Amino acid sequence: KPTVGIKVYTNNCRGYNSQKESLESHVFEALQPDIVNLSETLYRNKSKINHKKYVSFTQNRADGAGGGGIVTMVANHLKSHATKVEGKNKLDEFMVTRLDHVKPALNIVHIYGQNEGRAGQQNVLDGWTEILVELGKIEARDEVALIVGDFNRAVGNGNLGVEGNTAKVSYGGKLIRELIDSGD
Repeated sequence: KPTVGIKVYTNNCRGYNSQKESLESHVFEALQPDIVNLSETLYRNKSKINHKKYVSFTQNRADGAGGGGIVTMVANHLKSHATKVEGKNKLDEFMVTRLDHVKPALNIVHIYGQNEGRAGQQNVLDGWTEILVELGKIEARDEVALIVGDFNRAVGNGNLGVEGNTAKVSYGGKLIRELIDSGD
């Protein structure tokens, strides 16, 4: 029985417009991923990334807000199987895109975390709790989640961090490590 593979590309582009040419040639054309997740697009309001090979699901900031913006782009051959399920909370930008062409359905949870240093521990915890609630809904439907993005958290190194990273683990990084360690 053949297996189904999905090629996923994730990056913090720090401004889509300034990276458009590079993304077009190196990602969309050369890599041809099925799913593209870009954080910090710097798009506002209802702006969208339009590409002939993808449908875009966006979560943008309002005019006047600095940074931010996320997009999950789904290749046209999967667009009839893709649904934007959830948008941002008040603290972290996140979006869930559900793909139903596989069983169990795959939910891509794309997160762009608030700056932990400016937010404070309580806001970090509150934002993370909202994301965990959404993950609980996915689990209750007996579906799976792929969590991607720029969390803006120091997760350290070792088996729960990033190989070659510094040892520092922030409060929000500890929350991420706890989720990984739980096996959920």
